[in-house]
Amino acid sequence: MSAPTSQEDLHRHGLRLLLDEDIAARVALWAEDGLTEFPLAVLETGADVTGSSR
Repeated sequence: MSAPTSQEDLHRHGLRLLLDEDIAARVALWAEDGLTEFPLAVLETGADVTGSSR
């Protein structure tokens, strides 16, 4: 598969990597200073994840 060229293609590609459980490839899509937030997370779990914390 060629590299995704649009934002939609990149998003779909990232979702496909998650479904395929190819976490290393998914992580490789991140910018070095990227941040993932979970705005709808319940307070007990927090709004972000660091390492393998739960």
